[in-house]
Amino acid sequence: MARRRKTNAEYSAETQGHLVAAARMEFARVGYAGTATERIVDLAGVTRGALYHHYRGKRELFEAVFAELQREIATRIEERSTQGKDGFENLVAGCEAWLDACLDADVQQIVLLDGPAVLGWRRWIEIDARYSARLLREGIDVCIEAGLLVDVDGATLTRALSGAMNELALHLAQSPNTTKNRRTAGRTMHALLKGLLA
Repeated sequence: MARRRKTNAEYSAETQGHLVAAARMEFARVGYAGTATERIVDLAGVTRGALYHHYRGKRELFEAVFAELQREIATRIEERSTQGKDGFENLVAGCEAWLDACLDADVQQIVLLDGPAVLGWRRWIEIDARYSARLLREGIDVCIEAGLLVDVDGATLTRALSGAMNELALHLAQSPNTTKNRRTAGRTMHALLKGLLA
């Protein structure tokens, strides 16, 4: 049986996949500033022209990697935040999943350390709003509607908790003892959330 030839769209998606995977490896290993596009195309097994056909440059490729990581984190949060007996347990589990994700070296370097500097804080927030922050808002709204949390504006509470969680994550990313500080971050997060119980 003759093998079906790939379409242009399939080739394009495959090339982008190779570029994102190679870029992710390098961004995590040496950071954005230390990553050379020549190294990315070598690892991806594509030409430099292919890189610039799909992305306007290193920054746009970085954003694609950043978004991929955010999608993965959101999937982990969703998986963990549906097993509790009520909305509050699910909210706590989702926050725990975010902190656990921030123990990964690629998340630390790409999402937490380089992300705000490369993308700018406004763009970082915009992308995060589609993934982790969206799930946080959903969890908060469920809890408020069920009378589990204090009756405050959900959007404002999401911004406040998201800021606190991101600061805890940055603390983990910059910590020489992530295991110890993960426990401390978890206890701090639990205390913050319990303080919001109705």
